[in-house]
Parts: sequence; C-alpha cells; structure tokens
Amino acid sequence: MEGYIKDWRQELESDVWLMPPLYHRIWQWLKYTANHKDKYIPMHDGSKMLVKRGQKLTSIRSIAEGVGWYERGVFKKPNPKTVQDVLNWLAKNGMITIDTSNRKYTLITIVNYNVYQANNSDKSNSKYTVSIQSLDTNNNDNNVNNDNKDIYIKSDSTNPTQ
Repeated sequence: MEGYIKDWRQELESDVWLMPPLYHRIWQWLKYTANHKDKYIPMHDGSKMLVKRGQKLTSIRSIAEGVGWYERGVFKKPNPKTVQDVLNWLAKNGMITIDTSNRKYTLITIVNYNVYQANNSDKSNSKYTVSIQSLDTNNNDNNVNNDNKDIYIKSDSTNPTQ
C-alpha cells in the first residue's frame, strides 16, 4: 500500500478518541483504506461498480481482519458483531454512511473525506515544508570555530600530553 492520508490533531479532541481503542482503530483503518480516487471495481456478475473517492467497498469480516492485532504471538480480531456496533456508532455520529443494500458487500462512505483529504486545502505539502525548513536553518554553526580563537590554553611543559 502506498501514499499517505492527512491526519488532523483536532481528532484528539473528538468523540472517537474518547471511545475504546477499537473505535479509533476501525476509524483509522477506514481512512487508510478508502479510495483516494474514483475507481471501477469488478463484481462477481461481470459488471463493474464505481467506488468513489472516500468510499470503501468491503465486508464486516474484512474490517475485522484488517483491524486485527497480535497479542503474545497470537493474531486476534474483533467479533463481527462488535465491528458492526462500531460502524453503527460512527454512522450515528455522522462520520460515515453505510450502504448494505446488497448483502454481498458493504459500501462505506467517509463523510467529508474531500474536506479532510483535499490536495490543496492547506500549506502542508512537502514543497512548502521544505522551503520553510530552509528558511529556519541556523547557519551560525561555523561561528563555533570563531569563538575558539579567543581561548588560550596554558600548557604545562612538564606534561608531554598537553
């Protein structure tokens, strides 16, 4: 998997942050795996379905597998009912919408995905960061050598190591 997502610090003050860790883990997994651009997905019947930017075509069991973790060398994954409860909570809080009109898949849409993941919504791109870092660089490191010119070391002729 390639690329990145923007993650906003204000999430630390959100309701999902205050919930048990699995809520945030599922929320993050959905953001990481959502389509970053529109894409046609081939279906079992030979047709293709358009899955838009900010959407994820998945299943409850796939989410459970995706957010699993290792505990003492054993892979653990949440119960599908628990995952469904978390998704319902996210939907109730207006963070996602869930389309289960087809029993073979679940289409999850992250609400406001384009607002949070907009390409040019702020100055957090790498070119801006590099230019700011270049301006902030302190080039006074060479002055250390200049400061040492005024230091006189008294040598003791009886000690050959000085």
